[in-house]
Amino acid sequence: MIESKTTGRDELLVALDKIQRTPARVSSACTAEGSRADGGVNVVVARSQAKQGRNPFFLDPADNAAGDAIVLRMIAAWERGQLDSAMAEARALAALMVSSAKRHVSEQRGEGGAFTPLSPRYAAIKKYKHKAGDKPILVNTGALLGSLTPKVSVRPGRG
Repeated sequence: MIESKTTGRDELLVALDKIQRTPARVSSACTAEGSRADGGVNVVVARSQAKQGRNPFFLDPADNAAGDAIVLRMIAAWERGQLDSAMAEARALAALMVSSAKRHVSEQRGEGGAFTPLSPRYAAIKKYKHKAGDKPILVNTGALLGSLTPKVSVRPGRG
C-alpha cells in the first residue's frame, strides 16, 4: 500500500508503472469534443490555439497536488481490488482536468503565463464575424468550454 504522506514522485511513478502492467490500464483526460454538425471545430480550435501560446490544458501546482492525491487514492483502491472506487477516482481526476482548463480560460492564462494576445487581424475578425469582440480568448460562442468533457478509459495493460 502506498501512503500519500510519505510517497514522493519516484514512488508514485513506480506504483503507476506497476498498475499499468496489470491486465487493465485506466486513463483520465479532459477532451474538447465536436459534433458531426460542426466538423469537430472545437478540437481544431483547442489545438491551434495551444500552438499559439494559448494552452489552458495543464494542471498548475495546486491542481497538480490535488491530482497527485487523487492518483494515490486511485492506486490504493486498485491495490485493494476496489475497482469501482478506483474508477470513481479516475473520474474525479478527469473532472479536475476539465475544471482546471475552464478556470485557466477564465483567467486567460496558459502554462507560460498570460495568453498571447490575438493578432490585430484576428481580433477584428472575432469582433465582426463572430460578434465576440468583447469575449475572452478561446471564447466566441462558449461551445469550446461547453464541450470540455472528462473522459475515463480502460484499456488492456502491458501484462
